Amino acid sequence: MFGFGKKEKKEERQPSISMEEWMYETICMNVEGAQNRGAFVEIPGASLKVWAEFFPPQPQMLQMALHCSHPEFTDEIEEFLVGPGNDTLQQLQDLAGQAMGLVLAPILSVLTAGECERKITRLDEEEHEFYSGVSNTISRCRDRESMERHVPRQGLFERFEQEILEHVGKKNNYWIKLYESHFGNEINCEARINNRIVPELTALLTEDVQNCAAMDWDQKQTVLLLQDPSTRTDGLFTAAQIQEYAGQAIHMLAGEVPYDDIYGRLLELTGDESLSFELLYLLPEIFCFRCLQDFDTCRRKILLYRPGQQESLALNESQIGSYNWMEAAVERYLSEERPDNSVLLQIIRLSSSAGALSAAMEKGSSMKNGRHFIALNVPEHYVLR
Repeated sequence: MFGFGKKEKKEERQPSISMEEWMYETICMNVEGAQNRGAFVEIPGASLKVWAEFFPPQPQMLQMALHCSHPEFTDEIEEFLVGPGNDTLQQLQDLAGQAMGLVLAPILSVLTAGECERKITRLDEEEHEFYSGVSNTISRCRDRESMERHVPRQGLFERFEQEILEHVGKKNNYWIKLYESHFGNEINCEARINNRIVPELTALLTEDVQNCAAMDWDQKQTVLLLQDPSTRTDGLFTAAQIQEYAGQAIHMLAGEVPYDDIYGRLLELTGDESLSFELLYLLPEIFCFRCLQDFDTCRRKILLYRPGQQESLALNESQIGSYNWMEAAVERYLSEERPDNSVLLQIIRLSSSAGALSAAMEKGSSMKNGRHFIALNVPEHYVLR
């Protein structure tokens, strides 16, 4: 499918066309059937649309976000890539190699019915079946012999598959990025699902690196999970719709509507009991996690209690379909409207997490690197999506 190869290195090379055009032409040369549409690349055989976003160049480094959309994706795929090098063309070549190997290879292996395994998850008494496309592991190191001796050769997803699948919910697609790095005295690890950092999985990767004797290396792997149509559930709302509703809900929580009237207003706005409940009770928690540093590395669980049931449904945040879209709405509100601290405190005080943090501080303890549980009594007809 791919015919990409590195070109001969030259000093201080610049492409004769824009960086976006260069990237699109390179993708078209190496992906069968790909067509350059000017503002994006279309891969008709996979119904995939791909476009690049470049950031201002920095010394020895060029950054690019590669975006991929598909009619069946509930979440657009966005992967940030960094290309090192002495000149722009060298950086672009490195970025193109990553775009092919880390992004397009796993995606197309699923969309074109290539070689991909199936993964089964179980959530809320329902089974969900996913096609999985897994990239090869891309790594760098200063001492290849030491890395091969001390760092496991098996891919990160293969090694931690069980823990990762515990964070998968009911959405059509999940884009997973796993990264480990140990250069000098610094360990930097990151696990993302649909472009949001997962503290529990990041901590797992960090512990893994700490157990390796080798230094000065890194490795990265990506995975696409695409749910089989036979096990999908009705999402009802798109990302754009939920972000719009969340934006309006934030203003209500900020004091524009009396608290006792907010749920009714949200129900009137969305027409959906489940989403209205999530907006009212989860948005204050998201503000708390976003604004209070003690929750940065806290491992969190959400416990849902249904009427008449003693057992709770324990969820990771990524298993609630609306969660990352509500987070995006909070980020947009903070960056665009820049609310003062009094407004933020008003919203944060509505969260149960703020009370837990206050109690911990009174005892002289911290939430950092700890475990935190949020217990919610959901309405009788609540539906997890």
